Amino acid sequence: MPANTTAKALPYPLPSEPVSAGAENIRKLAQSTDNMIQGGRVTLPSAPIGSNMDFAVVFPVPFATVPVVVVTAITTAPDVAMACALFGSYTVNGFTVRGRRVSGNAGDFDALWFAVGKVTLVA
Repeated sequence: MPANTTAKALPYPLPSEPVSAGAENIRKLAQSTDNMIQGGRVTLPSAPIGSNMDFAVVFPVPFATVPVVVVTAITTAPDVAMACALFGSYTVNGFTVRGRRVSGNAGDFDALWFAVGKVTLVA
């Protein structure tokens, strides 16, 4: 039977386990770690200056507890200023990004996000 880390409950093999069981536990550790750190890029739809643009993000794999989420707006246009942030509550399943064009031409813009938190262990 593997042990689990205290902070994130990730599985790891114990020295007393047979090598074959250890290999399986290392697989579970790797897949659980992949799920623990998730991220992506969303495109916020065009809106007039000062208008809000909302986009719902669903995590590819739900977290076991509400994760820490960071969002930032990106653009390559030199004349566009924008802001984005988490909007409303966020859960183990996802969150909403709210963006606002502050200046510049109309058009879509992107937001990058990443989330880190405890996951349900891979079986």
